[in-house]
Amino acid sequence: MTIPCPVCLAQLGPLGKCYTTQELFDLLKPVRFSPQTFAEHNDQSEATELYRCTGCGLEIFLPPIIATPQFYIEAYKLDGSGQVGDFSYSDKKWDFDEAAKDLRTEFSILEIGCGPGSFLDRVKSVVRNPIGVEFNESALDAARHKGHRVFELGALPETLRGTFDAVFSFHVLEHVLDPFAFLKEAGTWARPGGLIGISLPNQDGPIRLIEPCIQNMPPHHATRWRDSTFKASAHRLDWRIERVAFEPLTENNAYYYSTYLGAYLFPGKTPLHVFAQQASEVLAGTLLKVFFATLRLFGRTSTNLLKGQAMYVAMRKRGESGSFGAV
Repeated sequence: MTIPCPVCLAQLGPLGKCYTTQELFDLLKPVRFSPQTFAEHNDQSEATELYRCTGCGLEIFLPPIIATPQFYIEAYKLDGSGQVGDFSYSDKKWDFDEAAKDLRTEFSILEIGCGPGSFLDRVKSVVRNPIGVEFNESALDAARHKGHRVFELGALPETLRGTFDAVFSFHVLEHVLDPFAFLKEAGTWARPGGLIGISLPNQDGPIRLIEPCIQNMPPHHATRWRDSTFKASAHRLDWRIERVAFEPLTENNAYYYSTYLGAYLFPGKTPLHVFAQQASEVLAGTLLKVFFATLRLFGRTSTNLLKGQAMYVAMRKRGESGSFGAV
């Protein structure tokens, strides 16, 4: 059976990596979910398989298992009971600073998936009219408590469609059921010549070394993106990619390479494989320690020689004249 890619319509091919819903939730431990939340996802599908597009490189899990609102409430402890496990909101992100480079003081902006309003906090003194959209009620309440103008998903006034100078979304695209439809819809809120800024994990970065990586799998992530996937998306949408930025590797994230590179380069469980994996870990760890110690001597804490976790892509719609002139 031929399965078309939702982004570029080329053919998807299976990668031979299948997981039951029970296995996915077992990988999420020590985070605990209620039986009801597990049932919400198991009812979508009892198992899922990873596919890759032969054209744009998109990776997608099918059948899809998409996180429900209750999943995020329990994963991030948005009920106010504190955070557990690796799930947490960050008030400061590289993505926010990167997106801020594309802003002007006269801009009106929309953030889709604004969470508790961290990016809106970052830009409220820079732009004239920051607005957010969020589907999680707890996050909405937090953003409103800060004084931000935010709307529930689907409640943004239609009079604002096609009026924003820039539309942003941070680490949302990889969660949605239909990513191309999400991009297309996001673009309808930007005015002609407007900017669409998207950030998400970079599948060509160190995250590719980890398998299985539950933070990059259902129900948390439904798709995996790379630079080539965005190029295909922009072409199909008739947008222009203004720039692509990759998060520099920091010393705190260097463990991706030192811990997982060996298993990635030498997959297997024979004694020879295990020896090669351990030797690679020691060598990579030593080299990275020396490298970052040298960087600190020059007052630096990150490097662009190796990519970090995230990527940011700025795309522009055509203007009213049909050109891609700046807003």
